Amino acid sequence: MHLMMLVMPFGGGLASLVEPVAVAQDKKGGPAKGKNNKNKKNENDGVGPFKKGEYPMAERQRPLVLPRNMGEVTPSGDFNRFKLGDNFDSFGIGVGFDYGLANVVEVGLSTGVLLAPDVAWNKNFTLRGHYLAYDSKLLDVAPGLVIPLNFEGDTSIALQIDVSTRYLIPDTKVFLRFGDGAIPLGVSPDFTLGLNVNAGVGYQFTKQFVGTFDTQLLAIQLAPDVNAQGPWDVVTLLFGGQYTFTRNADAGLQLRYANFWDVDEEYGLGISGYGRFRF
Repeated sequence: MHLMMLVMPFGGGLASLVEPVAVAQDKKGGPAKGKNNKNKKNENDGVGPFKKGEYPMAERQRPLVLPRNMGEVTPSGDFNRFKLGDNFDSFGIGVGFDYGLANVVEVGLSTGVLLAPDVAWNKNFTLRGHYLAYDSKLLDVAPGLVIPLNFEGDTSIALQIDVSTRYLIPDTKVFLRFGDGAIPLGVSPDFTLGLNVNAGVGYQFTKQFVGTFDTQLLAIQLAPDVNAQGPWDVVTLLFGGQYTFTRNADAGLQLRYANFWDVDEEYGLGISGYGRFRF
């Protein structure tokens, strides 16, 4: 479970509450006519659905799933150093693809190639899907299912149930997020069941730049045996930053660190870079 806690994915972006735009009214109390008084909801309050040309620049305004008919390609590079007895370094590149359906459903897949210590396909293929169950100015919820397939040795099948949630703290540029990877479930070759408790915070410095911090608070294994790991066993820290060049292009960097208290001088360190290109 050590490595799982280091690489446990955290999702989401950064957000803040933006004051609603007052709607001008005419003498009869209705909305005033004119091009300058059109409803600008999609531009300022983070509530979708959004058209492709109106997809928000600021991460804090984006729904937790892509709009209908929008695709996103995510190339990435990842370096990890583990000191678990002996040093172990790995470097790889990956690519993911996601697509929005009907403004409330997003489906995707991803895989990668190891470049060190050996050059080879990583023998992992991940399928995922999320449903935007709730979308408001303050709270967004997008439960989903992630299916990582591992084809190395005995083929394993595992499910990861997400309850991806983002909450904007009113009148600030701060948001909280949690729920990614909440319930890991192994189906084959053995049955396993767990519960992960994670939390994150972010800050939208500018419309283009967002910073995030995430941590794993608790990992509970329910089957086949019952045990729990928390900060008293492993401290996991993830620092991220993302810059948005246009509505359709982001670049980001994430630093990961895990310290294992049970054995002296055991740790994991990782750095990942990625780009996101939407069309």
